[in-house]
Amino acid sequence: MHQPLHSVSLFNQTYPSGDRGGNSLKMTLLNGTIKDLHSFWDSGAFRIQNDSWFMVRPLSLQNTTALKEAALNYIKSYGL
Repeated sequence: MHQPLHSVSLFNQTYPSGDRGGNSLKMTLLNGTIKDLHSFWDSGAFRIQNDSWFMVRPLSLQNTTALKEAALNYIKSYGL
């Protein structure tokens, strides 16, 4: 459930062979950056990022630390 684009693909007139799990579906972010839906989703839809950095793979120490902090905050918030 946390990675729905790993198990689905959109088939329509625009993507008759499928959108490759969101990899073919491009979107323009508010800052003008163009990302595909799949990588946007995998990066946490930028909810835990600020405007000064973007998560790239392999994850940097800053990205890893931010992900761990966000996960702990979600666990505390939702009692998981």
